Amino acid sequence: MSAIRSILPYLKGKWSYILAYMSSNLLSVIFSTLTVGMISPFLNMLFSKETPITSNPGFHLSKEGIGDYFKFLLSDFIHQHGDDKVYGLIFICIVVVIATFLKNLFLYISKYILNPLRNGIILRIRRELFSKIIQLPVGFFTNERKGDIMSRMTNDVTAVEQSITSLMELLFSTPITVIFYFVVLFMISAKLFLFLLLLLPIAGFIIGRISKSLKKNTITTQEKLGNMLSIIEETLGGLRIVKAFRAEKNRNDAFEFENKHLFNVNNHIAARRELASPMSEFLGISILSVIIWFGGNMALSKPSQLEPGTFIVFISMFYSLINPLKR
Repeated sequence: MSAIRSILPYLKGKWSYILAYMSSNLLSVIFSTLTVGMISPFLNMLFSKETPITSNPGFHLSKEGIGDYFKFLLSDFIHQHGDDKVYGLIFICIVVVIATFLKNLFLYISKYILNPLRNGIILRIRRELFSKIIQLPVGFFTNERKGDIMSRMTNDVTAVEQSITSLMELLFSTPITVIFYFVVLFMISAKLFLFLLLLLPIAGFIIGRISKSLKKNTITTQEKLGNMLSIIEETLGGLRIVKAFRAEKNRNDAFEFENKHLFNVNNHIAARRELASPMSEFLGISILSVIIWFGGNMALSKPSQLEPGTFIVFISMFYSLINPLKR
C-alpha cells in the first residue's frame, strides 16, 4: 500500500491517459475472451451437436443471450452458403483471426499509452532527487557516503522504473483482467467458479511469501551496491593517498568483501526468483487439475450440469487467468 500511495501524486493530471490505458486493456481482454469462446461452437459443430437457430433472438448481456445470438449469426451464415457446415468453420476462423488482431492491437495501444506515463514519473523522480541533493547542506556529504547517493541516483531509480511498470499494471490492468474473467467464468458456471474461489487463496498465500522474500533481498542488494560504489569513489578520489601509504591491499580487501557479499546475495535472489515461476505454474496446473476433475464430473453426470464444449471454454479461460493472478 505504501508503494501505491507514493506513486499516486505523480499521476495527477494524467487520469485521461489512465482511463485510455484501462479502456484499451478492457477491450483487449474482451477480444481475448471472444477468441477463447470460439472453442465451444467449434467443438459442437465438429461433433454435430450445434442446433441451428433460424430466428434472430436479439442480443442480451447474459450467457444464454450472447450464446444464442452468436449461434444465430453462425446458422445464418451457413444457411446463406447452402447449409454447408464447412462455411461454419470458415466463419469461426474469421472471427478468431479478427478477434486476435483486435486483441493485440488494443494491447499494443495500452503499452503505447503506458510508456509515456512511466517515463514521465521517472523524469519527475530524477528531477526531484537531484534537486534535493543540491539543496542538502555540506555537512550531509561529510557523514553520508557519496557512493550511496550515486547508487540511489542510478541503481535505485532503475529499480523504481522497473517497479512502476509492474505497479501500473497491478493498479490499472490486472484488476480489470481478473474481474472480467471472474464475471465470465461465473456466467459460464457459478458452481464451478465458486469451487475455484476456494482453491485460489492457497496458491496466493504461497506465491505471496516468495514475493515478499524477493523484495527483502532486493533491498539488501541495493545497499551492497551502494557500499561498492562508495569504495570505488573513495579509492579513485584518494588514489594518491592510497599509493603513498601503500594501502592497495586494504582497499582491495574492502572491495572484495563487499563484492563477495553481493555475489552471495545475488545468488540467493536468483534462486528465489527462478523458484517463483515454476512454483506458480505448478500451483496453477494443480488447481487446473482439480477443476478438470470437479468440472468433468459435472459434464459427465446424468443429466449433464455442464456442456463439454462450455467446460473446455471454462478451462481455457482459467488458464489464461493464471498469469494475471501471479502478478
